[in-house]
Amino acid sequence: IPFEYETITNIGNYELTTYISTVTSDGQSQLIGWGKGNFADGTSNHITPKHISLAATGVEGENTDIPGDLSTFGIVINDGQNDHIFTAGNNEFGELGVGDTEDRSVFTEVLPNQELASNSVDLSLELDFAGSALIDNQLYTWGNNHGQRLGLSSGSIILVPTKVETSSTEGTITQLSTGSDNILFLTDDGINQRMYYVNQTEMYLTIIQSANPEITSDGVIVNNVTSSSAT
Repeated sequence: IPFEYETITNIGNYELTTYISTVTSDGQSQLIGWGKGNFADGTSNHITPKHISLAATGVEGENTDIPGDLSTFGIVINDGQNDHIFTAGNNEFGELGVGDTEDRSVFTEVLPNQELASNSVDLSLELDFAGSALIDNQLYTWGNNHGQRLGLSSGSIILVPTKVETSSTEGTITQLSTGSDNILFLTDDGINQRMYYVNQTEMYLTIIQSANPEITSDGVIVNNVTSSSAT
């Protein structure tokens, strides 16, 4: 990689595209990418590593998350106090979460007026025109809501991150992933971890994994339960 850096802080690989976030010897964050994806400057198909400018964000800080796919690209930057979400690329179904359906060739901030707690954002973008984020451990979704796949009961296109009701689930949401048909998320109540998927505003519990499984003398694992039911 023809760029000087001291450490790699984050890496993402999506649909034949690789992004890495690095820190230089003088403490500056930089973003590097190569492949067929979006590079937040109107270009694609770079067979050699390319420096991706973050100047359009207007925010200096650590790049804490870099999700994306062939047509959409996102980044989370922590300025030392708050996390800021930026997206770029195709926006046919509002999948950038910026309030309209206009494509963006450079990074545009999502929820620019919302104060976010430090290290609060986990961002997920999906090829089939949807996005989701954990903001202060609350689930927000946007983009293509066909079949209520985003867990929201109204609207076929959701232009900005909108909070999903998850009060029927147990524990604090810690991770998420946006899939082609639904959204998966993981919760933790300090004892058990639970994985749910969202489908048409229902929260389906798919697996419970004890944080402290017990193995008996005959090799049977207890406190480890799987299920599949709506909550």
